[in-house]
Order: sequence, then C-alpha cells, then structure tokens
Amino acid sequence: MAELRLPPALLRALLLAPCLFASALGPSLPPTHSSLGYDLARAAPDLAALPPLSRDVLAGGTEPASRGETACGLHFEQLRPIFRERRPAIFATALGGLPVFSSADALDLTSGWPAFRRPLAPDHVLLIESDGATALDCVCARTGAHLGHRIAEDYYCINAAALVVLQPGGALPAGAVPTAQAELPPVLVEVLGSNLSY
Repeated sequence: MAELRLPPALLRALLLAPCLFASALGPSLPPTHSSLGYDLARAAPDLAALPPLSRDVLAGGTEPASRGETACGLHFEQLRPIFRERRPAIFATALGGLPVFSSADALDLTSGWPAFRRPLAPDHVLLIESDGATALDCVCARTGAHLGHRIAEDYYCINAAALVVLQPGGALPAGAVPTAQAELPPVLVEVLGSNLSY
C-alpha cells in the first residue's frame, strides 16, 4: 500500500494554510480529488456542532481507553458488533465526513480504541512523523484533523470520538459521498447505496 509521507514541518504548514497556493493560482486550478473520487479541497471546519470530546480529539487529544464515543453517539461497547460480526460500515471523519476506514479492515477493540488494518484509501489519511515517537499521527486529508495513530505497519489505532459510523440505510454527513466517479470498494458502495448519483 502506498502512503503519503511528508516532512513534519512541511505537512503542518500545509495543514495550517490549506488554501494558500490554490487561491494564488486562481479559479483555473481543478479541485483536488482522492483516488475514490472525494473532493479533498479544504473548507472551514465547523467544530461547534461536535461533542466536546470530539473537538478535543480532533485538535490532537486522545480519548480515554475503552470509554470513547463516536461523534454520532455510539459508545465504545456499541461498536463491538460492527467489529466482531464485520457488519458493513464505513468510519468517516467527524469533521468533514471523509470516509477513512471500513469494517472490512477492522481489527479489534482490544487496545481500547478502534483498530484497523489500513485506511479505506491511502490518500484519505495522512501520516505525520512526531518528534521522537515511534507511532505516526494520522490526520484527515480533507481537514487536517487528528484521528489517532499508526502504531505499526497494518495497525491504525483511531479515536472513536474522531469518527462517525455510516451504515446501510443510515443518514450520511455532508462530504460522505464522492463528487467524481471512481472505482469504489464494495463495502462503500453498500453503505452509500442510492446516494451514489453517477
């Protein structure tokens, strides 16, 4: 799996000034789309609508082990059936709605946080090297919000409070549907269902 790795100082600068270069190039610059057809252009985040724990986690914090709650209100224990039974679900960012992980790649909840083998698309989750840390910070490619950490190859430990859970027939947050046609993983097609307009 390919991953996007940038030097920490450069990545932090890009996350803090997301539209600096796009605005300088003018309207002729095409929107940036991910490999799954999602618009990755930055928008002003609306943190006010999120629960306090989600706001704290997305700003770089970490929720208490085994006591997290998704931004859509699912407590940690309510995630167990999705993980154990591999129920079709997509985990999108609480801020921006970008799908980042899938129940098809869910590992377990034994660490105290949701764990996944890999992101839904490598260009949806950026990895930032932390000074002296062995784990890499995982941030949303659309908003730059902190999601959790990649502890080892094929082991992403993510804060539940950084996520919303999307299931077949359920409501979808803004940003959860791709804006350009692309080949999508089966679980994403199943969850999005009739919301796909192409």
